[in-house]
Amino acid sequence: MMTLIQAALTVPAHMLPGGIHPQATSFGFQELSKTRTAHNTPVDLVTFTFSSPKATTNEDHFDQALEHFLWHLAKGTPYQVDKSFSDPAINECQSYHYKNNALTMRRAPLCDILSTNSAY
Repeated sequence: MMTLIQAALTVPAHMLPGGIHPQATSFGFQELSKTRTAHNTPVDLVTFTFSSPKATTNEDHFDQALEHFLWHLAKGTPYQVDKSFSDPAINECQSYHYKNNALTMRRAPLCDILSTNSAY
């Protein structure tokens, strides 16, 4: 059985409403770190990294908490989700953004998508 051992959420820094940030326990983890980074994109990005999973943590629980957290962000906010599992062969990096008013998923880092799309 594969276990989710770490996850990360990356969003454009300016899209986070003041004071809004995820709670580690809501996502099934015990620790959360926040990092603001500048990339070759028009905006800085913020990454929330979740680590030290609870014994009951699973991917479905994380995905539900993620969906609930994203409700706090403006519709159309691009984001990236990275998941690390006990079997590294299935680790994921998926980015989501709106294109032609439809949510699009790509298996690429958000900074790559934003650097090639001037309007997201």
